Amino acid sequence: MAELSDAMYDVIVQRVTVTITDVQLQSELIDHCCCAVEELMNLGMPCEEAIDQAFLRLAPHGLHEIEEAFNHVQQPSILTIMKKTLYLR
Repeated sequence: MAELSDAMYDVIVQRVTVTITDVQLQSELIDHCCCAVEELMNLGMPCEEAIDQAFLRLAPHGLHEIEEAFNHVQQPSILTIMKKTLYLR
């Protein structure tokens, strides 16, 4: 079973943290990418190529799209805010 070296882990962390600002999302994406890279390496792919492929498969158009979707889900809609305001009175 292939394991990531500390240097390769640092490469993944750098690629995620340079784009993603939310710490919780960073942690989840780093974990996901590490697992994907190890899986690809187990299939015989070189480490650098496995990292590139893992990121490409996770976010073909860039990690920023994941954070944008994450932020969109986190923001309450106007309707939700109105309902909360009306029911609190």
